Amino acid sequence: MVTDGDLAMREAIRVVFQNSLHCLCSWHFHQNARENVKHSKFLEDFNSLIYANYTADKFEIEWKRVVDDYDLSNHKWVKKAYEMKTMW
Repeated sequence: MVTDGDLAMREAIRVVFQNSLHCLCSWHFHQNARENVKHSKFLEDFNSLIYANYTADKFEIEWKRVVDDYDLSNHKWVKKAYEMKTMW
C-alpha cells in the first residue's frame, strides 16, 4: 500500500491489512520535506537519497553526511523522516 503517511491511515492499514507492506508516496514525502525544511540544496540531496539504490550501510553514511552538511541533526521533521525510512 502506498499512501501519504496519514497517521489514521497507517493505523488502519496495520489493523486491516496486517500482512501488507505500507510505503510512503514519494511525491507526498518530498512535498512534506519542502514544507518542513526550507533549504533548497538539502531538498536536492534529500530527493537523491530517497530515490537512490544504496546498501543500508551506504545509505546511513550518505544520510549522516547530508544531515551534517545542512546542520539538521536536531530538526524535528528530519528526525521523524529518518525514523520512517523503512517506509520510503
